[in-house]
Amino acid sequence: MRKIVLITSIVLVVISISVVSGLMLTQEKSNPVSDKETLVSENIQQQQSLENINILSCNCVAFRLDDIPGPFPIVEVELINFFMEKKIGLTLGIMGGMLGDVLENDVQSENNKSISIELIKEELKKNAEILELSNHSWRHRNLLAFDRDGQLNQIMQTEHEMIEIFGKKPAVFLPPYNNFNQDTIEILKENGYTHMSSGRNKDFAPFPLKDSEFYRFPATTLTGWRDTSGEWVTSPHQVTFSEIKKGLSDHGFAVVMMHPRDYTMKNNTENFDVVNPEQIQELELLIKDIQDNGLRIVPLGKINIDS
Repeated sequence: MRKIVLITSIVLVVISISVVSGLMLTQEKSNPVSDKETLVSENIQQQQSLENINILSCNCVAFRLDDIPGPFPIVEVELINFFMEKKIGLTLGIMGGMLGDVLENDVQSENNKSISIELIKEELKKNAEILELSNHSWRHRNLLAFDRDGQLNQIMQTEHEMIEIFGKKPAVFLPPYNNFNQDTIEILKENGYTHMSSGRNKDFAPFPLKDSEFYRFPATTLTGWRDTSGEWVTSPHQVTFSEIKKGLSDHGFAVVMMHPRDYTMKNNTENFDVVNPEQIQELELLIKDIQDNGLRIVPLGKINIDS
């Protein structure tokens, strides 16, 4: 008797499986969905999810040229002229202590270091909407080595020097080595600064694009850096543009950090104040990539959409 019951149960299970399989096969045939269509649907859902996370975007890129004035004045002038002739935005990181050195010691006759300062003055009169001056502290010293009063002194000395030489109070701050702390932010807010740009590994989201009294827009890519061996290396325009797109996707903006050294000629590991035409061509191609993709190029202080 037990054998009969067991056999009957097995038969019923087999029949049930067959019926269910038949129903599933019928549903597949009546409403076919290929693996490809499923993947497309999932990709659309993921894209919609990303758009919901990051609705706001300035659809823009900002370039910051750090360490002005520095040891490469001829290259500085080439880069400033490059942006001004194309009528595209550029933010200069001004070191107050270096301004004083150049002008007070009259080094123009020695190596033309003041030519970039004179050019900046001229371009501010003609292109104030696209040429932006930012405070890059006094002599590019790490602010984390100072207490609050020390940081205040580094920042405000530079501000006073910039007002005296250029007649303009900066509203943007670029911390040396991209390092800052809460003291830095409090000092900037108390003294009327509205924007700060550090580095992608030094500041972390969220980065509001509107309705903020103080905006933080760190560099999301860079055109040159010192590698572990101490040699200065540069990035191809394709790599830089790929990181620009990632910055826009992740945060709704992109900031490119540049140094005059990126565009100098080099002999072994030594850089010279001679323009490197190949690097200028890389910059040309990068600008073309940006513009061909419908992106605006703006000063750093114009990234936020309520600017």
